[in-house]
Amino acid sequence: MSSFCERLSANAICDYLKQQYVWAPGSSDVECHPVAFFPDVEEEALSFTIMDLLLAYYFQCLDNLDRHVIVIDRRKCGWIPTKKLLVHLNVYFSSYIEYVVILRPQGFFQRIVSDKNVASIHNEVSFVVHMIDQPEELFRFIRQNQIPIELGGTLNFKISSWVDFQIHLPGVASVSTA
Repeated sequence: MSSFCERLSANAICDYLKQQYVWAPGSSDVECHPVAFFPDVEEEALSFTIMDLLLAYYFQCLDNLDRHVIVIDRRKCGWIPTKKLLVHLNVYFSSYIEYVVILRPQGFFQRIVSDKNVASIHNEVSFVVHMIDQPEELFRFIRQNQIPIELGGTLNFKISSWVDFQIHLPGVASVSTA
């Protein structure tokens, strides 16, 4: 994957970045692991191909020896796509992940089958998965000022500004070294 990541640039995937499928605002958890956030989106909106591109880019940008924390908001989704996402992350990105925090699906039927699904998820992934019900529960893992406003934190993060900065950054670097 490293040769693939070396070729990946914000300019090449800016349309996907601006769709706000995954955010990496530079946040860190209480143990200083970098954090990426998956906001609650429609179940079929994010294909694994696009997600793989975005995560490869974010892991490349946050390149260090630390493993990452993934926060997944699935309050409006079901367990089946949530489980598929976790299994995919486990297969392709487990070496990059310290732990995952999931805001549980909140639909009536989702709550009924919650315990069975949680147990099966823990058995199918190699990283630690924390299940929470409310965004405020994120504060045990991540300081409030490191969490975007959309998830109950105080971090004012605009993905479009971040993407524009990432696209212009390589141009600035090449001008300054010329």
